[in-house]
Amino acid sequence: MTAAKKLLLITSLVLLCACTQGNIAGQYFGIIPLPDGSKMEIELTLNPDYTFSIQTIYQDNLPASFKDSGTYGIAEKKYVTLRYPGDSIKFLKKDEDGSLNILTVEGKEIKGPLKNAFKLHKKTNLLF
Repeated sequence: MTAAKKLLLITSLVLLCACTQGNIAGQYFGIIPLPDGSKMEIELTLNPDYTFSIQTIYQDNLPASFKDSGTYGIAEKKYVTLRYPGDSIKFLKKDEDGSLNILTVEGKEIKGPLKNAFKLHKKTNLLF
């Protein structure tokens, strides 16, 4: 295969991946409230190869930091399922503004006055 054909194939795969992901791949950030009144800072990276990494930093009363990674899937170009090692799952939904809403463990949207507090805002896009 010639270099030009390889470049065309790689470019096509990247564009296909970006289209099927609905521009979800990227870095997201948010500060989420906890029931005890403290907060946690979340930085989530969704890679174009359907892997993710997440760093959680607990603030205030629980100063601690955790890193994790796994794979993710997308349904209907807006529902994201994070799959952690050990069968743990978290659900997110892409909002019209490009942010990700954290969903309940049942995959339902959070309602009420705290609805907007459970968002991860997109910092950057990732295409490669």
